[in-house]
Amino acid sequence: MNPLNHQSTPRRSDDATAEASPTGAVLQKAKDSIKFELNASAFAIWNLCDGKTTLVEMADAIGVLTGATTAETLSEVARTVAEFYRVGLATELATASNGSTDPLPAL
Repeated sequence: MNPLNHQSTPRRSDDATAEASPTGAVLQKAKDSIKFELNASAFAIWNLCDGKTTLVEMADAIGVLTGATTAETLSEVARTVAEFYRVGLATELATASNGSTDPLPAL
């Protein structure tokens, strides 16, 4: 996996399902039945992991929800997405020279 940068475009794992909770959501990976409890902000970030939205765009969206600036939210968005990568809830798409996208290999 490439290091995160402002133009990274994470994608939700196909292996994860979400169920709303009073404070955000519970995500479960089907492969290993591990559950992850997310607060509302983390769940919003996970929902923005569509393979097209950059970290900067995610930070903009979170800023709209919270009233914070992009600069204030960008580091938290990057930390959250890095954790999603680490536990397998998201992957980054690599764009090939022909324009097709494939997930980058996991480490």
